[in-house]
Amino acid sequence: MQLMTFRTEMECDNKNIPALLDALAVQLKVQREISDRLVPSYKMGVFTIEVPEQYSLESFRDSMINIIENDERFIDMHRCHQTLNIGLEPDNKWYTNALIRAGIDINNFQK
Repeated sequence: MQLMTFRTEMECDNKNIPALLDALAVQLKVQREISDRLVPSYKMGVFTIEVPEQYSLESFRDSMINIIENDERFIDMHRCHQTLNIGLEPDNKWYTNALIRAGIDINNFQK
């Protein structure tokens, strides 16, 4: 097994994660909560899962996209596959790229 991590867009999406993981046939390893850097009261879930070794990051992402896009229980849960990453931290490049496009100095928002 290998560890992969993703995050939700909104705290309210967290309740759908068990069903999503069941649909993907993977197990939750760790769940935690994070806050948005710009709006600390805005909470999101971070989920580390155990994924079978036969999956690459991209092949598992494709499986996740297929389920999210075709199962109405997971409407608007696109941030899960956008942030999927190997290891213990979600990939937040989508967020950084949006800040850059908006003309925001990302150096003010780094850890």
